[in-house]
Amino acid sequence: MTMRPEHPLWEEFVDRMSGPEGVNFSQEDPDDVKTARWTCSGELRAARAILGTMEGVDMEASLAFFGHYCDCEILLNLVE
Repeated sequence: MTMRPEHPLWEEFVDRMSGPEGVNFSQEDPDDVKTARWTCSGELRAARAILGTMEGVDMEASLAFFGHYCDCEILLNLVE
């Protein structure tokens, strides 16, 4: 099954992608986007690792659905 917003594990995926095993997103001042910080390998390492632990998720179909080039781009587009 493709990881999409209607997937039962969607919230877990988003939480994990934003946390320390993902891009470790933080924002000191919620009203100031300039205070946003994250880390990114420039690849899909975290997305692949996280999706790989989620039973029944089609990793390649999910990555194609996201259509992005790296972990931080996936996350930043998920929370738009």
